[in-house]
Formats: sequence, structure tokens, C-alpha cells
Amino acid sequence: MNLVTALKKYSRSFRFLLSLLLALSINSSAENFSSLIKKLPNKDSIGIKILDINTQESIFEYNAGNLLKPASVMKAVTAASAFDTLGPDFKFVTNIYSNESGSNLDKLYVYGSGDPSFTIEDAWLIARKLKRRGVKKINELVIDNSYFIDPLKKQGQRSYLNGTSALTFNFNSISFEICPNGSGNTAIVNIDPVEQPVELVGKISTSSKRSARYSVDELPTNPNKPYLLRYKLGGSIYHKYECTPAYRSVNRPEVYFAIVFRGLLKEVGIEVGNSLNIGTLPINSKKLFSHSSKALSHIIDDMNHYSNNLMAEQIATRIGDGDRARGLGQIRNYLSKIGIQDNNYSIADASGLSHENKLSANLISQVLLSVSAKPEYYSDFEKSFAVSGKNGTLEKRLVGPKSMTIRAKTGTISKVTSLAGYAYGRAGNKYIFVILQNNVNNTGRAHTFEKNLLNYLYENY
Repeated sequence: MNLVTALKKYSRSFRFLLSLLLALSINSSAENFSSLIKKLPNKDSIGIKILDINTQESIFEYNAGNLLKPASVMKAVTAASAFDTLGPDFKFVTNIYSNESGSNLDKLYVYGSGDPSFTIEDAWLIARKLKRRGVKKINELVIDNSYFIDPLKKQGQRSYLNGTSALTFNFNSISFEICPNGSGNTAIVNIDPVEQPVELVGKISTSSKRSARYSVDELPTNPNKPYLLRYKLGGSIYHKYECTPAYRSVNRPEVYFAIVFRGLLKEVGIEVGNSLNIGTLPINSKKLFSHSSKALSHIIDDMNHYSNNLMAEQIATRIGDGDRARGLGQIRNYLSKIGIQDNNYSIADASGLSHENKLSANLISQVLLSVSAKPEYYSDFEKSFAVSGKNGTLEKRLVGPKSMTIRAKTGTISKVTSLAGYAYGRAGNKYIFVILQNNVNNTGRAHTFEKNLLNYLYENY
């Protein structure tokens, strides 16, 4: 046997041995991934997909095609669709109109287009701008929220259950700050914004017991005072605690805005009549100016970092040009556009709050992979996810080893825990992962499983 023949034979043997070791390694890894699942009581209600973002090869999958409730991981799909439809630089616009010009205006119209980030700071800037324009008096303030065809009604009094509106304000929530006031005394309750009239019934006590079990419950509106919000207070707060916040949703965001905005106008020196109307902008109205939101990329950053349900629903409705049902349809169109032809999945809302949403780990991983090939908005998309142990919904939670960079969207509703995003391996490899867990009876165990799975990924890839 000459030298060339010997080398060829050795090379073939080496390649065979290498491929055999690689196959054994992959099978061993799959078995170890699977061994983590075997410990779970709800393993039949779990869907997992882990793939290498560069090679697009699957590292591990388990029930990846099963349709499961995604909880707030749904927001990642909504965000991807919004970036693709509107673009990362898109801005929501709130327009200010009048039927005349000059210092005295008979009517001032505020026309909203669904800005989910519109807060009291924006309202204050508009009031200041009107003052600079020389406006001294407004007889009637008219709010036009007709851009949203069928706004979502609020589903409860907690702030994460608020409804949508073409003119949102302060995330359609009112803030209560509960402050201890010495043991045995009544706690101090500060309301923000102060321009909104509120009637408080009952009290919250300051207690020497180490707890903060108080309630702020919505009461029916007084027909004689329709603009007055009413709440019942109860319970107690520990006398050594710092002031703690409580947020409650409001029934009619456009009226809420109108009342506060009227107060802000008066604060900057503009006289405003008591007449307040929810109406429609006349065709011949003159636009005085527009107020723009921050870019969509920054709004989605807030939405995903803090899992804001209102922002997701507002964005979806804007995708549908004011029609929420059409917006959800546009999300389905986006999924079709990126190659997801299976129509068995179900999308009932844009936030993931609904238990009627059903997506697969395969579908979500395909969305994450598709966005990674879009340089025009991929960095904004990934940056919108919380970083393990550092910020957002993961600020106080490590979902993998400290040395592993993980950006992920979390999801939690009753008996559902989900996590999806991007992870960076020790060798610089980048992975997409989706972990959907339904029928969860122990959230702590579900979180431990997520962490163990990503720990194993880091240690072995």
C-alpha cells in the first residue's frame, strides 16, 4: 500500500469515526433534553423547539407541532407583524383641529388614531403648544375617537384588563399611591392624575402587622355626576412600608382624557367652558397641528419588556386601520407571508391574555427565525425582549446561567407558562428557543424546567 492509498483509507476511517461520534453525541443530547421533560407531570401539554439560528437546524424539539396556549409570547408575533406592516419608524399621530382660528375658539377637536403611548406628558405638551399659539379661550372641547370601529371593552378593573380606544390616555388607567401614616391612623391615598375627580368611600388603615392587604374597588358611577370616578377602600398597610402603587382601569378612556386635558388647559392659563362632548370631527375643520408619538420600535420595546396588553391590542387595531378584527386578520396574513400555511392555529387577541389563542412552538420559532433575516428591524425586535436577570419581566428572574445572554418574551396566564427568544451559546452560536407549558399547576417548577433546559443548552452546545 503506497502512502497516498494509506492516507485516503485513514481519512475515510476518520470521517466515519467522526460522524459516528457526532451522531452518538446528538442522540445523547436528545436523550438528556428528554430526561428533563420526563420529570414533569404535564409533559403531554408541553411544546418545545430549539434551533441554531445560523444553520436553521433543529437542536431539539418536543411536541413542536402541538397547538398550545402561548400567553404573552403572543406579543412577539404581534410585534413581528407590526414591524413588517407599519415599519419600525412608524409614528401614531394625534391631531388637533378647530372650526376657526384666533385666540378664542368656539370648539377644539382632538382626533386620536390609537397611540398606545399617549400619556399626561403628551397632553401637557399639547396644552402648552396651544398656549404658545395664542389660544386664550375654548368654549367647547370635543373628543373624536371614531377611528376605532369596534374598540375592545375593558375586561376587569385591574390595569392589565383595560380596553382600547382611538384616544388612549395613561394606558387607560388611574393610579392610587397608598402611603402609611403612623400605626393606627388612616393611610394617605394620593391619586394621579390629580385633575380627575375621584370619590373615595371607606379607608385603608395603617397597621403594626407586617402586611399590605388593602383593596381599591371600583364603584358604580353616580348618574348625577357622570364624570366622577368612585372607589371603595378597605384593608390595611404596614406602618413601616414605603408608599405602594395600585392601578385601576377606566371605563371610558376618551372621557377620562377630556376631563384631565381640560384641567391641564386651565393650568396653563386657557379658559375652558364646561361643555365636553364626545363627537365627530366636521369635514371643514382646520387642523391646527399634529402631535406624534415616539417611533413604533420604542413602543414595541415597552410593550415586550413589560408585557403591556393594552399596547398589543392598540397596535393590532392600528394594523387593521382602526378595525381590531381586521388587525388580527393582518397578523394571520403576516404568518402566511412568512410561509406558515397551516391554518389550524387560533388567534383570538394580540396580547395573549385570551385562553382561546392556540399556537405551536414550530410556528413561533418560524416567526423568530423570519425576523432574524430582516436587517431593517431585527435589532429592534430582539432588543424589545427582556434580558434574563437584568430588565423587564425578567429583571428578577434568571432563566439560564448568568454567563449566558438570553433575551426572551415571557408569558403567564392561569395554568400557562411560556418563554421564547434568543440565546447565545458559549462558542458564540446563537439559538432560537420556544418553550410552551400548559396545564401548569406549579409555576415555580415550570420556571425551573425552563432554566434547566437553557442550562443544558449552554453546557452542551
